[in-house]
Amino acid sequence: MASALRAGVALIFAATVLTYLKPASASSAPISLIRLTRHGCEVALCPDYVLTLRKDGCDSLLGISNFALTGSFSSLVSRFSDAVEAINSHHFFQLKSAYPLGAAAPDAPVADLEVIRSSGPPTMVKITGEKGVPPSIVELFHIIDGIGLTDYWIDNNTKAPVSRVNSGPTALIMPANFVPCP
Repeated sequence: MASALRAGVALIFAATVLTYLKPASASSAPISLIRLTRHGCEVALCPDYVLTLRKDGCDSLLGISNFALTGSFSSLVSRFSDAVEAINSHHFFQLKSAYPLGAAAPDAPVADLEVIRSSGPPTMVKITGEKGVPPSIVELFHIIDGIGLTDYWIDNNTKAPVSRVNSGPTALIMPANFVPCP
């Protein structure tokens, strides 16, 4: 009887300890990457690019077509914390995975906003056009665009700066020392 009592107490103790030692859920893990992809349209001239903002400050931009910068670019001056603040203030993780909820206009521009945390699966929201999409979601996509597209971009091939707009701290990048972001 005493051994059964000890075993019961040990089991309760172990269950209590395990309850408090649960790993942090993915929903509370910090954001490590934000990626905005704007897809080209079949008929209209929609911009086609991929903008990636990273926690480590090494941002990348791949301009595919119908966009001011075509090619592959890197930025070492990031406003990642501003992007994370926008993601959180717009309750990104509570959004549906696609908007509008009904049928979208044919050949409407399509954009995906993907957020990756340090653990757990990525979360993505896709919008097709802006008609029928809640204004706060359209605003979030535009905020991320604005944060990323005002980075100080350097052409990965020529190692030359291609943009002068920069609202953050400036960095002196010597071509010999420049390493493109992944």
